[in-house]
Amino acid sequence: VETVEIEPSLGQLAEQYFALPMTTRHRKIIEDGRRYLQTATQQYDLIFSDAYHSHYSMPAHLTTREFMELAKSKLTPNGVFVANIAGSLKPLQPSFTLSAIRTFQTVFPNSYFFALESPRSTETQNIMLVGYRGNEQLDLNHPSIVNHDNSLIRALPAQSIAASELPLAEHAILTDNYAPVDYMAAQLLKDKSR
Repeated sequence: VETVEIEPSLGQLAEQYFALPMTTRHRKIIEDGRRYLQTATQQYDLIFSDAYHSHYSMPAHLTTREFMELAKSKLTPNGVFVANIAGSLKPLQPSFTLSAIRTFQTVFPNSYFFALESPRSTETQNIMLVGYRGNEQLDLNHPSIVNHDNSLIRALPAQSIAASELPLAEHAILTDNYAPVDYMAAQLLKDKSR
């Protein structure tokens, strides 16, 4: 396992407060995640992106189509890319969440989206974007999921966001040349203050 973090003290904080074990199988790398992926020579079964400037704002260069294409290129043939974002499913204009989902779908046609609180909520919550590099479709109602021993796996059908029902076409695709993430985060905060 490789953990890539630009903030040197975060690894120590994770060990101390989140019980993250440091073992010989876990390597900490102090570097920007995108820069590290650009130079990585190996393929990964799983890449997990979880980066923030603040509670609501992500580094723009980790939200774009080009970043997602880079991550996809570093996956094994059946690899999975997961991005954790904070946002709202409220159809704001602009909406970071809806732009992020639209952008994600352009790179990962085989993708799934999960709201940690509720897919019906318009409150700010964590949303997981899951892209599968393989072609096999995930059936969230399959007995192996709905009867799984792990309650998080069993909850997936109830947490699933029906992306086809969202007005995604109205929202921008985030690119290296256009990713106003901080502006979109400010719009979310402005809406929360009303």
